[in-house]
Amino acid sequence: MAIHLEKLAMKHAEELFAFEKQNRIYFEQTFLPRPAVYFEKDSFLTILNTLIQEEETMFVIYMDEQLVDRINITDVQQTENEKMGSVGYRIGKKYTGRGVASRALYLMKKIAKEQHFTSLEAGTAIDNYGSQIVLLKNQFQFKEKCIDPSRQFGPSGTYVCFEYLL
Repeated sequence: MAIHLEKLAMKHAEELFAFEKQNRIYFEQTFLPRPAVYFEKDSFLTILNTLIQEEETMFVIYMDEQLVDRINITDVQQTENEKMGSVGYRIGKKYTGRGVASRALYLMKKIAKEQHFTSLEAGTAIDNYGSQIVLLKNQFQFKEKCIDPSRQFGPSGTYVCFEYLL
């Protein structure tokens, strides 16, 4: 099983759009649903183009040349001595439990180090044990339990936050 990351680009649009539509119901079991407009092709292309322009650390994850989703670092904050960001990822239903998320996160940590990040945070739904295991396998440390309904971790807004120091 070969896992690699590619920087998100418009060349991924068709494959990513099909993937998002295919996994919509699965993702909505764990995350707040994306707006309906996200699943309209023209809107998706506009959203994707905006993400590509705004975010330096958005990647698609491939396993054996098959797109299995995205991983990114967002909410980047930088001071004179620190560069911090929030890492997020989703893995398609048929690829869970196969080590994809663990390997993709490992690769993303290497990219973060190359880009001079000093710390990464990650949040996951309080009952998403698979994602918590992925974070712990990648040396993220439990930080706190939080409640924030605006976060993308399901309707309760309850999630756990982890941190990794580079």
